[in-house]
This record gives sequence, structure tokens and C-alpha cells, in this order.
Amino acid sequence: RQSIPASIINNTRLTMTDDLIIRKLELTDNLCQVAHLIYYTDDYVFPYLYKDDINRSEDVIINMIKGDTIYNYKNITAAILDGEIVGIVVSKETPISVNLGEMVRCFIDANEPIDEHFTKTFNEYYKLFENEPEGIYIANVCVDKRYRGRGIGKRMMIEFMKELDGEAIQRVLETEIPILEESCFENNNYDYIKQLSE
Repeated sequence: RQSIPASIINNTRLTMTDDLIIRKLELTDNLCQVAHLIYYTDDYVFPYLYKDDINRSEDVIINMIKGDTIYNYKNITAAILDGEIVGIVVSKETPISVNLGEMVRCFIDANEPIDEHFTKTFNEYYKLFENEPEGIYIANVCVDKRYRGRGIGKRMMIEFMKELDGEAIQRVLETEIPILEESCFENNNYDYIKQLSE
């Protein structure tokens, strides 16, 4: 486990540091909140897959969180404030094997059709996960709209990176530079994380 100085964490402009908890997701957490955050991480894939109906996506995504998919709860880091999940990071070590049968089961168990939307999304989105370069793939980063601008996303990523060893951090830096540079770290934050891998 890496140690990151308070100066880096304090630079996130978070005003409720003492109240924010960042940890791995558990099955006893509010999975509906997590499902909604996952839905909102992509402006095209999930609205297309669920025909712009977030309520239709809820049961499917919860099944994915419980099942053998990239969204399995063990792959999710959650930010919790006052008992509410306000942010998530979904990540998985690559190479990733995408299980079509498990994806189908998640839909069928939620009474959602296996239609052209499913087929297109699986082939053009989920199946491509298998082509990710070796490293750590960050699939989703999302903070609830009501809590944005408070540094929660950066804080989540810092805590996520702290759990990795130097080699894993290097793999994240090599494969996820756009997310880290543009969304999560600014100025010396990114430089410091980079030093952890050396």
C-alpha cells in the first residue's frame, strides 16, 4: 500500500474530507445508487443499450455487479458520504475475458430482451475490452452530479492508486494517461503518482 502525503490529498479542494469514506464496494451497499452512477458514465453506450430508460438498466447493472463481469463489485471503488454512494471507479486488471453467457444471464434475469441493441453493444463495446493492452483498465469514473466540483473524483483516484503496487501503478500510467491527466490529477498530483511507480 502506497503512502500519499496529506498535501496531495488536501489539494483536491474537498470540503468534507473527514466525512468522505473511500473503500471497495460491498454487496450490502446500495447497489441501485451504483447502477445509476455506472449508467451515467457514458453518454452513448448505456442510453442506447437501455433505450434512454435508466430504470430499465437498474436490474441488469445490479446483476452485473453481482456476476462475473467487469462491473463485479470487487472491481469497484466507492466514495461514500453520509451513507450515500456519491462516486465510483470501476477498474480491472487486463487482459479481460468477456463472458457472453454471463452478460446474457444478467439481461434475462432482469427480464430485458437480447435484441439488436444488446448484440451491437456487446460486439462494438464490451467485446473490445479483450483488446486492452496489458495493465489496469479503468472502465468508469463517475461522481454524482450533486457532488461534483468538490474533488471527490480526484480523491477516489488517489485512494484507488494507493492500493496498487509500483508495477501496477506504472501499468495504469501507461494505459490510462488521458483519464489520469485530464480527469483526475492536476499539477504535482499526477507527477507524484508517477513517482510512486519508480
